[in-house]
Amino acid sequence: MAKQSWTNANTIGEVLGDSGYSEDNFDELYLIKDEVETARSGEANLNARINTAETSAGAAQTAAEAAQTAAETAQTGAETAETNAAASASTASTQASNASTSASAASTSASNAATSKTGAETAQTAAETAQTAAETAKDAAETAETNAEAAQAAAAAASSATEWLVGTTYDEGDVVWGSDHLSYRAAQGSNTGHDPVGDGGTWWVQMAASLGANTFTNTQSFADNTLSRPKFLDVSETVNALGDLGGGTDDIDLESGNVVTATVSTATQTFTFSNPPASGSNGSFTLILTNGGSQTVNWPASVDWVSATAPTLTAAGVDVLVFTTNDAGTTWLGFVAGLDVS
Repeated sequence: MAKQSWTNANTIGEVLGDSGYSEDNFDELYLIKDEVETARSGEANLNARINTAETSAGAAQTAAEAAQTAAETAQTGAETAETNAAASASTASTQASNASTSASAASTSASNAATSKTGAETAQTAAETAQTAAETAKDAAETAETNAEAAQAAAAAASSATEWLVGTTYDEGDVVWGSDHLSYRAAQGSNTGHDPVGDGGTWWVQMAASLGANTFTNTQSFADNTLSRPKFLDVSETVNALGDLGGGTDDIDLESGNVVTATVSTATQTFTFSNPPASGSNGSFTLILTNGGSQTVNWPASVDWVSATAPTLTAAGVDVLVFTTNDAGTTWLGFVAGLDVS
């Protein structure tokens, strides 16, 4: 027979009938009943506790799910906040950079403005200087024009000048040229017997000449006056050829030429020097001497030689000597340019 479930038993008889127990076992059955009821009660409590646990677990699961959702929401919010913060920081950095750029541009503009102001002031000063220079140039041009007109008039007058003659009477404004080959204009009338050279401006006024391109066909004398800033081309020097001296004393005159040629022969030869320029101006000449060593040659005592010794000249040949002075011939410096030149 199948075993009856205690939980479904309602009476002892039902239990007994199913189990085969007798009433003799009554006490034992009651004990079994109590156990059954205790078991039922425990089962009910267990079921209740299980239900409670299941309910708590469901609530806990719901709470956990809610917490997870809240955490995910919080994480999303944090990420959004982080993104917003980064964007705000980037915007702030861009704004700061723009502000710095604007400040730099403002500083550059201020510097450019200051430079422009300085440049304007410099330009104004340059313009004023240029205006002054233009005015000065204008005055100079007017002066040059006046001088040119005067020079033209002087040149025209000089071109019609005649040689001054001692017995001729000259009227004011007459133009003559003197023994120094310079032009003079008569300062007053009834001018007779007054030599314009050395007159000093009483009767005659020396005329300034402005020379263009000129060809001089005759000897020109500057009378020891200064010729300033000339540029020479194809220049030659006058040769004073003394020839065969034949002994004795011969003078070397600087007014006759600054290159001198001579030949020594027959007897003792003595040289003198004359007409050097005034003290303060230098004068020199070159002596090309042939057979100077064939006879005794005496030099002026004013000649200083290297090591205070006159050179030994060539008996049959050509020697070249140079002499120079800057104190009107008080001292002449003698040099050998070449011995036995051939």
